[in-house]
Amino acid sequence: LKIDEIEEKIKLIKDVFSVHDTHIWTMDGEYNVLTTHIVMKDNVNLAKMQKTKCEIKKAMMLFNIQHTTLEFETENESCDFENC
Repeated sequence: LKIDEIEEKIKLIKDVFSVHDTHIWTMDGEYNVLTTHIVMKDNVNLAKMQKTKCEIKKAMMLFNIQHTTLEFETENESCDFENC
């Protein structure tokens, strides 16, 4: 699996501004896991985030990724621990 291809697929989804901190691994050679940070365009509400999450999970099935963990951020938000 190529991370850049997966990130590009996610960026095609409406309201996604960018993607970073993506990690992919397999538990047993067949069950694949992805974690990533999704930067949403400003003014996105919870309903849009939930819809985006479903779209990303469906898109990841095309890459044979069965489990996704997504962290959502806004354009003006930093994901550094120092800013919490």
